[in-house]
Amino acid sequence: MKITKNVFSFRALRCSSRSSWFTLLVRKKVPYSFVLTGATAFLCAVASMPARAQSAAGTETQNEIIERQILPQLEGLFRKLIAEKRDVTIDGTKAFSGDDHFLPGKVALGLAHVLINTPQSDPRFATYLAGYREIADLTVDDVNETWGVYYYMSALNKLRKADLLDEAIRPETLARLRQKLDWRPFVRVPEFTLVNLPTNYYGVAFSIARLRMLMGWEDDAGSRRLLQ
Repeated sequence: MKITKNVFSFRALRCSSRSSWFTLLVRKKVPYSFVLTGATAFLCAVASMPARAQSAAGTETQNEIIERQILPQLEGLFRKLIAEKRDVTIDGTKAFSGDDHFLPGKVALGLAHVLINTPQSDPRFATYLAGYREIADLTVDDVNETWGVYYYMSALNKLRKADLLDEAIRPETLARLRQKLDWRPFVRVPEFTLVNLPTNYYGVAFSIARLRMLMGWEDDAGSRRLLQ
């Protein structure tokens, strides 16, 4: 398995206050609820770490830590979602309550890491591929805003680069995602001003615009303007 250090663009923007989350995850068993709401934040923290990191058990590479501690928990969550779908409960709480407006993106990105890092020769791969399609269909019309859009676009771009996009997302679902996963709902155009959000959301909007360009969904005009 290979996880590159540059997992996220604008990682410094989002990771500067989260280094303590890494220590928490390394030293303690992580409950599913933390994986569901914090997996992306953890991966963000890992992305800002040096190539080698100290853990309670000794010195391990960040890839080893992810592979040993985080991916197995994401995999367990994946299987739980496949089995229970929208009825899934985690630590006694319904996951799809509508309270988390970033949730579809968090789920898409966390599960994309599991799918991409499961060898296609592994018997689990076909199950995870079908499960990813089902979960994408399940959440396509759920509320997903700003950071959630960025997380989902990151997931789609990773699937594209792994040559799994067409298999992991049904064409009609992908067409719906192309319509929904956009930066314009929180940026006024042509003024390019944020809609009641702090200025760091220009970074979120830029990242979404750039990922849409990489996906072939728009040209670079929006991202260039947002960068000014």
